[in-house]
Amino acid sequence: MINQFTYIAKKYAPLDTSRDFNLRTYQFIRNNKYELIELGKAYQQKNALVYLEIVNRSSQRIELVLEASHTRVDELECYFIKNNKLVLSEKLQRNKPLYLRKNPYVFFSFPIEIAAHDTAKVVLHSTRNYGLHITSLDLYRKPRFFEHAIVQNLKSIFQVIYCFIFSVILLLLGFFYSEKLMIYAGIMIGAANANMFTVGYLYDLFPFPEFLNLNASNIGSFWMLGLNVFFHPFAYEVVQAIPINRKRYTLGAKILVVLNVAVMLMHFLPPCNLILFIITNSLFPLTILNTLWAIYHATLLFIRGKRIDYLIACLLGILPTMIKSISSYFLINQESLSLNSDYFTPFVVIILISFISFEQLRKSLIFRKIHESKMVILKDDLETIRKNEVENIGRQLHDQVGNTLAAALGYLNKEKIDVSTSKKILEEAINEIRLMSHTLVKDDNLSLTTKIERTVEQYNEFSNVRVHYHDFSEGKINQLDSLTQQNIYMILKECLLNVIKHSKAQEAFLQIFEQEEGFRFVVEDDGVGFDTSLEGKGIGLLNMKKRATISNLKFNIESNSTGTTTIIETM
Repeated sequence: MINQFTYIAKKYAPLDTSRDFNLRTYQFIRNNKYELIELGKAYQQKNALVYLEIVNRSSQRIELVLEASHTRVDELECYFIKNNKLVLSEKLQRNKPLYLRKNPYVFFSFPIEIAAHDTAKVVLHSTRNYGLHITSLDLYRKPRFFEHAIVQNLKSIFQVIYCFIFSVILLLLGFFYSEKLMIYAGIMIGAANANMFTVGYLYDLFPFPEFLNLNASNIGSFWMLGLNVFFHPFAYEVVQAIPINRKRYTLGAKILVVLNVAVMLMHFLPPCNLILFIITNSLFPLTILNTLWAIYHATLLFIRGKRIDYLIACLLGILPTMIKSISSYFLINQESLSLNSDYFTPFVVIILISFISFEQLRKSLIFRKIHESKMVILKDDLETIRKNEVENIGRQLHDQVGNTLAAALGYLNKEKIDVSTSKKILEEAINEIRLMSHTLVKDDNLSLTTKIERTVEQYNEFSNVRVHYHDFSEGKINQLDSLTQQNIYMILKECLLNVIKHSKAQEAFLQIFEQEEGFRFVVEDDGVGFDTSLEGKGIGLLNMKKRATISNLKFNIESNSTGTTTIIETM
């Protein structure tokens, strides 16, 4: 690397090969930066000149290759100063076909031959249309350059291939198993893969429309912004495992996404100084914000969720680049605050992201398997409850309603018909049928509070027991999941039905309280009570217990001669 041995023109003027070249005209100053040659920003400094001398102190002719990084250079002309005249060696542009180049590689490279005890004086004319104007020079002996070029090309191709494979695998598995985290990881790695094309200059030979800001010279920043955007859905799926303020998190993520997308869209507008200024100066601060956002929540996940994989992925993903850029700017030699793809560790990061995704898939599949087993058991339990309730209704119709109607018929068949007694018995039969028909009414679409209110109203309408209902949770019980709501409702209805039919009570109270964790439902009556040691023999009580078990509810009955209290608690 020979950056610190080069000179940069303070004053730019077009080169004229027909006149003598005078270094003083351009006021060249020494470049004191080791890792780069900073030439300004495109909207301020579109053209720049670099001068260097290469001395051959040996007694043999040497063949060298001068390589110039063109990640942030669009066109580069190489001149030799011979007899005080500029002689053009080669003019390289990003889209120049490889077979027309002296060195058939995508790198900007120029062959240099120096005679024994001679000096090659080189002038580089650099042109930049978008973003930062930066380059870096390396000098190779010719055989070594070819080895370097082949290795770099293979490395770039390898990175693109393995990123593509990881991205496709994650996407396919994500769609197959309906796993959002894997889908978002696949998209994010795809964006990182698209950005890696810029490292090996693979976009140089792509055709880009000239009327847009988007081209081979700034598509790297475009995909970096895209990576900032696609990171947020992935991060949201990861951090759901920790207790955070979801509204605040979502708001912050949306703001960052909108800012990055806005700058991305500017790449599709016609070039102008304002747009070039925004694109050039927005990438670094937006990426810094994204990085700090990611590291903050990764730290929270580590502290609260005891997960270090996400934190390591965030730290390795972009932090080395940030540290390098910031330290170079503030501590070493005032280099530009910019992102350099050379410091990324994509392979390690992709492995970690894939590990996080596969681990999430493994846990998800285990959870689904357990859930499916529970659903099978739940289905069997609900079917058992349904059969018990149907058998109970059939038994009541035969034993109670049938006997009641038979008694009424007996009074009507007497020689002296007892109309009042028959009427009273028929009213009892009608009320019994009402109670049973109410049990069969389909009301799954109603909220829990509405169903309880209707049940209390109907029981008060045709029963001798006065039921009082108070919901001190103010309707918050409707936030419970639908299955829990349905099971609580069926248990409460069975409780009230037992009070009306068996307790001989005058009043009953149904009250709902909100607790620190969940809700408490209390049914009390002033009836005669029953022996709780025999409670397991009734079908209704068995069904109530089974429903409580299904929805993980605490269920308890206390009864004595002054009444019965049933308590249901959510956990």
